[in-house]
Amino acid sequence: MGRLSPGSHENASTDRQDLTEEEIRLLIQFMSEIGAAMNGAGDATTFIRRSLQRIARAYGLRHVEVFVVPTLLLLRYGNDQSTFVDLSSRIPTDLRLDQIAALYDLVDDAEATRPPPVEGIVRLRAILRQPARFGAPARVLALMLITGGIVLLLHPSWAEIGLSLGLAMVVGAIKEGGSRWPALWPLVPAVAGLVVGSIALLAIEQGLNCRPLQVLIPPLAIFLPGAALTVSMIELANGDIVAGGSRLAYGAARLFLLVFGLIVAAGWTGLPPSTSPNLVQLTPLLPMVGLLSFSAGVFLHFSAPRGSFGWLLLVITAAWAGQQIGSVVLGAYPGGFVGGAVMIVVASLIQERPGAPPLIVSFTPAFWLLVPGAIGLEGLTQIVGQSPESGIDEVVAMFVTMIAIALGVVFGLVVSGSRRSLDPF
Repeated sequence: MGRLSPGSHENASTDRQDLTEEEIRLLIQFMSEIGAAMNGAGDATTFIRRSLQRIARAYGLRHVEVFVVPTLLLLRYGNDQSTFVDLSSRIPTDLRLDQIAALYDLVDDAEATRPPPVEGIVRLRAILRQPARFGAPARVLALMLITGGIVLLLHPSWAEIGLSLGLAMVVGAIKEGGSRWPALWPLVPAVAGLVVGSIALLAIEQGLNCRPLQVLIPPLAIFLPGAALTVSMIELANGDIVAGGSRLAYGAARLFLLVFGLIVAAGWTGLPPSTSPNLVQLTPLLPMVGLLSFSAGVFLHFSAPRGSFGWLLLVITAAWAGQQIGSVVLGAYPGGFVGGAVMIVVASLIQERPGAPPLIVSFTPAFWLLVPGAIGLEGLTQIVGQSPESGIDEVVAMFVTMIAIALGVVFGLVVSGSRRSLDPF
């Protein structure tokens, strides 16, 4: 829950006295809009609240109260003379990585150089209107690269690689079509699950030697709420109950929509028997190619900032390597902890480098690769399939993995000395 920040009239004397009421009103509006944008970027409410408080102090306002949940932001400033309140429920959604990078550059500028609030509002609205650098064909190609990258990390067969790439084209077409009709967008995960599941299961039924989950998860990974679920655990661990609970419910609903489509597809086509395809033999090289392909796909599909590809590849590789090494040395669940911690430490270190993207931009794609939601997708499909007991075990594993990654993120923030470290528990 984004809780109200403590404020007292004793601190009023520390506020700037040269700000007019109109300037304070514009500053509160600026902070409200920038907080709503950070909310839309998927940042944890804990960090949004802290950033807004730092901005308020930079401009000389000492007791601004902040209440923030994923769909609502409330700011209140009051002193002995007047009170200002701003409520924002218009949360921008689906911000691209280039927009998120520009947004956090503005946040840093507001904390350091204190641009006039009117200038900040104009700049922020220009960021939110900024068009994507790449068109629909490039975004569909990027989804194929993302899918190819994930499937290569799963030790695939050639048939699984080919079918997954074909399904990625289908998902890209569905996603681009859904983006043109916002009212239909909530149905897109279910439709994608239904269409992809039907095609994949029919192809396997007709004799294509593939393992179902190896070809279903990679093209649908773009819909998995891995980051939302993990951020919700961070919020819950920090005591933000309303924010964490609502984000957890949103992530679970998105996951269930996707699984619903797969369930219907399985009901239409039937579940194929288990197979053992001939796997690609270039095993030592596959992860490197997969990480490169995944990073390139993320860069294109989400319009990452110019010059950020190398940094994204570095953080994604570090997260994956940390998870793999941690799993071998400590076990599967501690591996998620190590992956999350390494991801944050590396992202924190590079954000200070010239031209490097902000922390949230460089580590968000790594969440999609760690994909705690993928375990849940597998488990939920097994519950309604041939192995319900195994499916329940997989769902439990999803939440344990989620907690491990979230704790790794918290640990990484502490170790890196980031300003985004959490409040004490």
